[in-house]
Amino acid sequence: MNENFSNPVEALTSKPATNERYPYPIEDYIKYLNNSLTYLDHNYDQQMSVSERDLLSKLIPGHFFYSEDLNQIRYRLPGDTTQEISFNLVSSSLKSLLGIETFVKHHDTFSWLLIDEPEMNLHPTRQAMMANLLYQLAKGNTRVVVSTHSDYFIKALINDILASKVADKEKHIGMTTDVSIYEFTNNSVRQLGDLTDETAFTNFDETTDKINTRYYDLLDQLDEEDAGPADE
Repeated sequence: MNENFSNPVEALTSKPATNERYPYPIEDYIKYLNNSLTYLDHNYDQQMSVSERDLLSKLIPGHFFYSEDLNQIRYRLPGDTTQEISFNLVSSSLKSLLGIETFVKHHDTFSWLLIDEPEMNLHPTRQAMMANLLYQLAKGNTRVVVSTHSDYFIKALINDILASKVADKEKHIGMTTDVSIYEFTNNSVRQLGDLTDETAFTNFDETTDKINTRYYDLLDQLDEEDAGPADE
């Protein structure tokens, strides 16, 4: 989609359109980006941990910036300050990460981060990185609310929680995790409790087990057909 982002000053001062082009969450997200474009040239918060910076550099190896002359977002390629491309030409995964980078560069202004399906358009490896990053932010001063359908994201989050427990066993004895997980299904919602409990989470595992079981059953059937009738 060839989406144009308006000038930040115009976005702040112009009157809202009578008819929005997109559903409220998408329209609101575009307005958030419009109002935050000038922050793209800022450096990351100095209070960020080394692990957070490392995760961000892997998720976004290049650099987003706003060109006032062209009135558009540009992406500067990693390791080269002279080559850049328009935001419209970058991959879907990078497009989805723009909001994260914008938030991180001025998250001292906000204390809440709400993300619907942060795994969207990301390779499983990067989904795990995203889970790691959001967990690191949540351990700081940011309240993170996430809706996800990704098994990779959940499993990476479980590992992060376990790693925190291993690093500080005494602190976690008899205490619940700071992460609350809820399952929404069949017009109901239930809190899953501590995800590091082996019996707490089976949502994705059941589906994975069914897929694997069918896979191996079909392989067995092929082997039986290839073997042919038994010799008499």
